[in-house]
Amino acid sequence: MTSPLRIDVFWDGVVATVTVTGELDITAAIEQAKGIIMAQSACGDADAFDKLREASQRSNVPVRELAAQLVAKSAGMAGTIAAKPRGPARR
Repeated sequence: MTSPLRIDVFWDGVVATVTVTGELDITAAIEQAKGIIMAQSACGDADAFDKLREASQRSNVPVRELAAQLVAKSAGMAGTIAAKPRGPARR
């Protein structure tokens, strides 16, 4: 059994720690990251993984860590967007 992978993600002045505990969690993070890339880039599954792999190579960060960072950052952004107050209601 492998030890958990801890990744500290810094975003908008906030530190979030993501703990990936096993192979399934790592696979899920990579799949979620590919989905995020597919939605943002309007590309397919293979192209999304290629983009993730290329970013991993450019930044010298393992794919599993980069995927976890992307998912955590995306989740934080979604929370920020959902929590953002709306302007006065129009009637």
